[in-house]
Amino acid sequence: MEQERLSGPQARRALKMSIWDGFFASVSDNFLGPFVALYGSALGANNSQIGLITALPNLSANILQVPGAALAERLGRRKRLVILGSFWLRFIWIPAAFVPLFYTGYRAVYVFIALLTLRGIFASLTVPAWTSLMADITPYRIRGSFFAIRNIVINVAAFVVPILAGYLIKGLAFPAGYQIGAVGAFLAGLVSLYFFALIPEPPMVHVGPESGVTGAQNSSGFKPGLKGLAEMFRANRKFAAFNNSSMLWNFAVYVPAGLFPVFFVKTLGGSESQWGIMTALVSLTTMIGQRYWGTLADRFGNRNIMVLTGVVNALLPLMWALIGAPGYVAVIQLLAGFGWAGYNLANFNLLLEVTPDQGRTHFVGVYNTLNGLAQSVGPLVGGVLADLAGIRFVLVLSLILRMMAWYMFKRTVEDRAARRISPADLIPAVRRGGRP
Repeated sequence: MEQERLSGPQARRALKMSIWDGFFASVSDNFLGPFVALYGSALGANNSQIGLITALPNLSANILQVPGAALAERLGRRKRLVILGSFWLRFIWIPAAFVPLFYTGYRAVYVFIALLTLRGIFASLTVPAWTSLMADITPYRIRGSFFAIRNIVINVAAFVVPILAGYLIKGLAFPAGYQIGAVGAFLAGLVSLYFFALIPEPPMVHVGPESGVTGAQNSSGFKPGLKGLAEMFRANRKFAAFNNSSMLWNFAVYVPAGLFPVFFVKTLGGSESQWGIMTALVSLTTMIGQRYWGTLADRFGNRNIMVLTGVVNALLPLMWALIGAPGYVAVIQLLAGFGWAGYNLANFNLLLEVTPDQGRTHFVGVYNTLNGLAQSVGPLVGGVLADLAGIRFVLVLSLILRMMAWYMFKRTVEDRAARRISPADLIPAVRRGGRP
């Protein structure tokens, strides 16, 4: 039984403040987050540079997670670390949006990329501390239901804000729309930090196997360096199989990642305001999909859900490659939100299953770092290939690589708890014995 670290009133206050923090953090992230590739394109970035806009922030946001965990462990004051890092990563939107007032041409593009990379560094240092604190304030018995509610609230903001931001960017002359969006993102971020600061902070401790999310700990026996990594994989083959297929999958997914908004506007003829709507549609079906796939994952295992939704997600770039008008993207985005809701939910749960209880923080840190590298290399490759062969070629390549990763996962990753699932199990009415 997990020991409660906050009194009843403190715990209720912590959970309430965490929901408000998540809502305004989502407002902040969605003012400019969905439009960074379009902003870079407006600054003059080519496809290769668009790849850098996606790749370098991903790299910086993941490669320092293990040091970030060690820093949180050493300081012991997680709230202070999160508040400090979060303030600066939100503040950077301001100079990023005002780049065209001071720079033009390639200088503007690379200054923008540098600022985004700096945001990733601040995020990388705060994520382990935030994760550890959330684990401590959320009772284990209600953790699943609490984060389901919190995610729904976050997705409400992720649905509304991109639509408003898209119309703002489209309606005002460049760069005024981006600049106003940056100010809005910063102010919403400050409100988020206000609510986060009201969360009571329990003493930082090394939790037991039930939680699996703490600061750095050495109980796993993990040794630094390539030799230590190889020993970890040899001793934990389930984790190794899961990680290896995930690295190929993340590389495949991120090859075209930064190119979708550029393809939507420049090739299909869509607008920035329409792209805001398309981004919001993903959040709409994500809210529906999380509840639907969560129930199925509890009954039939996370591996089955990843196999099913992996097929859908693998086919998404092919759908993009075949369309010729922006209106069709709405259908693809609705399908993507529903498919990714199940895949991401099951992926996180399966990661906890294939990592050992002892020292899970190190395993998760290694997983995030290696997959972050894959997410960084993918956009670089995709950007270069898009300049050489076109974006549609990159989309087809992503399809092929995703199917290879899906097959690798299906053949090598096991889940003994999984039950056989039939097509009838996917229909809610049939699952309940035919009752509406």
